[in-house]
Amino acid sequence: MSHESTKLASLLIDPDWERILSRLARFNPFRVLRIADAEIRHSNVLGWLFDPQENHGFGDAFLRKFLLMLLQGSGNEARQEGLPSILEILDLPASDVTVFREFDRIDLMVVVERRLLPGLVILIENKWNSKERSNQLTRYKEKTNQSFAGYQMVPVFLTRDGQEPSDPSYLTATHPEIAKLLRSMLELWGERVSSQVRGFLSQYIEVIEENSQVDKELEALARKLFSRHEEAIRLVYGIGTSRSLVDGWTLFFESIHGEQMKMEALWGVQPGWIWFQLPEQREQRVNPQGWGNGMATCFWVRIEGDQIRMVLEAGPWDDPARRYAFIEHLNSTAKFSVWNKEGGQYTRLASVKAGAISDWSDASSIGSNLEDLWRRMQPAWERYRVASSNYFPISMPEAG
Repeated sequence: MSHESTKLASLLIDPDWERILSRLARFNPFRVLRIADAEIRHSNVLGWLFDPQENHGFGDAFLRKFLLMLLQGSGNEARQEGLPSILEILDLPASDVTVFREFDRIDLMVVVERRLLPGLVILIENKWNSKERSNQLTRYKEKTNQSFAGYQMVPVFLTRDGQEPSDPSYLTATHPEIAKLLRSMLELWGERVSSQVRGFLSQYIEVIEENSQVDKELEALARKLFSRHEEAIRLVYGIGTSRSLVDGWTLFFESIHGEQMKMEALWGVQPGWIWFQLPEQREQRVNPQGWGNGMATCFWVRIEGDQIRMVLEAGPWDDPARRYAFIEHLNSTAKFSVWNKEGGQYTRLASVKAGAISDWSDASSIGSNLEDLWRRMQPAWERYRVASSNYFPISMPEAG
């Protein structure tokens, strides 16, 4: 038996490996339906919980406790001016609550009509995997002020890890805080909540905790297992992610019409790497053979941890002095500003990196990440394409 096989066998018979598989194998419809990372689905669940008339059985308790949680939240102390007091929250009329989804493109809006006080509008921008767009929060607040003039507003920025909002008037909340609140409510309400609702919310809480890395029991098991079987785990992870990169590349290649663009992969696909060139690059021979099939530049994509990087790189030349002059030409005409070392062989002209990939089995997500990287690479590629077209053809060595 090979060294790698021995390591894998040791991992597979470890009791902690079985315990982790048992935890992860629990039936959870959020994972089965691939909606655990779907931001819009999380907003739907929260909208259901905020509505006192819905069939969850909590009445208005979740809405009240959510508001109280905001008042007690870390970092929200300086943002409470003009917000409802604790007594006002406890006195909210449960019968006059309306929940809106995607009202003026706002994720969640909860409107409470109050007889003796101005109405209350809770504006929630919910971010699960995505980032806040430019000036998004301020624009949403202005829209809400126009639609609900005279209402008391509670703007909330809800994220997985407590990101700071660009608009300082927003209160912050996190999905792990939501999970903790729901756990507490399930414990307190006990049999008053139906078994279907308890099961649904327990699975929802599980998804939040797993994705937010607060499942301490699972984390402890994983740490113990990794400490004992690091080599085997890295081997399995490397094989799995490399295969996933190939599957994602296939979808990416189809989506950008790579065949029509005459994009070609070089040397096949190495574990965790894909190298490719466009026609313009294949006309720029600077070496008889070797790196990049002897061409001046090459694109490559590589897995780095749980992320993917795309790079436009210049490789070795037959004549190092002429290579140095070429990089200087790119720095002066294409504004690359890269370090040009005398006798250097490799230069990263442009590099972009995707966000963390949460599910390496989802080829469509990997393909979308590659599309985003390719889009972000285009300005650098266009600068290179123009600058190199003015530089080549030069006297280039013949292929061996």
